[in-house]
Amino acid sequence: MDWKGKIIVLCVVLGACSQATHESKIVSKPIAVQLMLKDDCFSCHATYEQNIAPPYMDISKRYAEYSEVVKPKLIQKVINGGGGLWYGGNMSPHPFLKPEEVSGMVEWVLSLDERDSTDLKKSESLKNTSAEGVFAVEIVQADLSFIHGYVDQIHLETDQFLEWQSAGKTLRFSANVELKIPGRYMFHLHKTGQGSLTIDGQVVISNRAKDMEAIRTLTAGLHKIEVTYIPLGKSDALKLSWLTPTMSHYHVMKF
Repeated sequence: MDWKGKIIVLCVVLGACSQATHESKIVSKPIAVQLMLKDDCFSCHATYEQNIAPPYMDISKRYAEYSEVVKPKLIQKVINGGGGLWYGGNMSPHPFLKPEEVSGMVEWVLSLDERDSTDLKKSESLKNTSAEGVFAVEIVQADLSFIHGYVDQIHLETDQFLEWQSAGKTLRFSANVELKIPGRYMFHLHKTGQGSLTIDGQVVISNRAKDMEAIRTLTAGLHKIEVTYIPLGKSDALKLSWLTPTMSHYHVMKF
């Protein structure tokens, strides 16, 4: 083999090695989510609700059966942008994102359908005593309020609301949460009635029916978390989930 042939073989080998190394550099799901939070991804998409673009859960369900086949096309669509999308919109280009970063983002989106971790068991019965890591449940009616009990998480359904459905009653769940890690946090408040989420005295999810998701940059330390909700009927449901800087998916908020 002459020197030209050796160079060609060497280039082929190095190219193959380079490709294998590139493909192995897929960022982890928690890092991918943090990158998405820093970029404009959640300006157009929400996780579960319709925004300018379809929710990520709908995308995950649409491609669930052939996610590996469609993944390269989705990566290129995120980077290059353009139209021709199934929901009729136009994707903004993201040329400054690295392919391995976009690959991690796409993997996270496609994993949502198989790993909907917000679907955990509902809260246990009310506790009578306060403890670290619980929400105080307060019943507010007119100008009066009283502590009714405590729950370890806000995940309530149907029969758990029956005793609170009198006219004019509002539920208020509150807790002081100590965060160890500063960063971007996502909150999702699934609600069938009027419900809002307040963090440190600021409303981040309003009472509007379609307002269910919020992103906030929080410091390490103590934060006041408060959820208010007005029960409507027997089909009521209320669930507060969060995604911290170290999580891959939403989890019902427990601390």
